[in-house]
Amino acid sequence: MHRIIQIGIDIDEVLFPFIGKFRDYVASRLQKELKSFPDPTGWAFHDSWGLTVGEFDVMFAEFIEDDGFLDCDPIKGSIQMVWDIVKDNHVTLVTARGTFSNVSDQGLYVSKLHTVQWLQDNNLSSLPLVFTKNKHLLNVDIH
Repeated sequence: MHRIIQIGIDIDEVLFPFIGKFRDYVASRLQKELKSFPDPTGWAFHDSWGLTVGEFDVMFAEFIEDDGFLDCDPIKGSIQMVWDIVKDNHVTLVTARGTFSNVSDQGLYVSKLHTVQWLQDNNLSSLPLVFTKNKHLLNVDIH
């Protein structure tokens, strides 16, 4: 007998190519070459990209307001992967979007709204979705 597993799947960098999309945005806004923005070594992108925390926060808020979470193709094969996992397990999508510090209430609202719209556009809106910074508290067997 197969045991149903509770699985949490993060949106960014599992389904949505956030780093690449945000890197493109920052490079364009600063009019610099993409190679000026290496792969970050952690979630403090400003260190990897030579930005101050303030510069990063402004760019990130603008990225949200400029539909950064809306128009983007999913990571290749990721949507099918989710549906393959869902066949035999329970899946909850999870993201820290909408819980960011240094983002206006409007920006938080837009990030949540655009996340839901993106999931709908990619046929994932029927899955449960949790917005939280504390992903480790999600009641799942594996994340």
